[in-house]
Amino acid sequence: MNKSERIQKSERARERRHTTKKIVEERTQNLYEKLKRERIKKKKRDIH
Repeated sequence: MNKSERIQKSERARERRHTTKKIVEERTQNLYEKLKRERIKKKKRDIH
């Protein structure tokens, strides 16, 4: 394996890790937003 192949392979791996991390962050963010919406909805329901 020559130098350019190694560099290309490491860049691809880094990109893959970055993409995975981004997906996890988006899912976590979506979960917290959903929980917040449910809490607000529950508060409104309890007031009336």
